[in-house]
Amino acid sequence: MAILHFLKMLLSDCLLISTFNCQTQENITLIANPEDSKLNELISNAQINFLYTNQATGLKLKLLNVLYNGRFCLVNSKMVEGTTLSKVCIVKNDIDEIKETITELSGMELSDEDIEKRKRILEEDYSNSKSYRTIIKALKA
Repeated sequence: MAILHFLKMLLSDCLLISTFNCQTQENITLIANPEDSKLNELISNAQINFLYTNQATGLKLKLLNVLYNGRFCLVNSKMVEGTTLSKVCIVKNDIDEIKETITELSGMELSDEDIEKRKRILEEDYSNSKSYRTIIKALKA
């Protein structure tokens, strides 16, 4: 329900981006419980993956999935709270800033530099090999 409320706020003034038809919202489809393959397809094909949460309850796996497999990642601050991922996400909280950012990103390409920075941060802080080393170190202590 929170996402539906947020979408209504986001689309309320019909100024989001020119490809949206605010009356029918034909470019927005809510897909309940997609299969993993469909979800991965949606993430990788999306120009912008927008992740929003009302609760800062730790690292969200969906955020890591988007960062590993998607293009631009637009989030609110609660989504990245307590992580280093704000370095590789676009963090906006204000609805007008979110709309403006969506408009800006819709015509941009994710640069090679941004992709390399994302890979570096994910490898340094969130890779399986780093997790294994941390666990082994803790077990040996």
